[in-house]
Amino acid sequence: MENLSLNLTDIERKVLNILRENARASVSEIAEELGVSRATVSRAIRSLVNKGVRFTVDIPDNSPRAFIITRRPYERLGECYKLIDGRYLIIIKARDYNELVRVVEGIDDKMEVFIAIGVLVEMLYPWGWFAITVEDQ
Repeated sequence: MENLSLNLTDIERKVLNILRENARASVSEIAEELGVSRATVSRAIRSLVNKGVRFTVDIPDNSPRAFIITRRPYERLGECYKLIDGRYLIIIKARDYNELVRVVEGIDDKMEVFIAIGVLVEMLYPWGWFAITVEDQ
């Protein structure tokens, strides 16, 4: 991976730097900050992916989570499950409460929202899962 930085264009480096600061920055936001078109940013991101760059976000285990019922899937936001009634359950994790609220507010067809701020500890026992809630001190 050391040679990867030698193969990056100037725009690719700038896009990566922005994403390091804000991993949820949209293509439009990046384009505006760099003063280039959205197409240029999209090409840079595709090029980075083709060069083997993996985009991941480290989220602590004790981070806040939102459980959202929607009418359509939002796989790009987190875990997504189709419910028996045809609606979807989206589970979103965020680094902090403010980030979580921003993401939730961006979902236009949310039907129900549940936000968890405590930590859930799960343990597997021979008879099944056992969960306890650990309250914030």
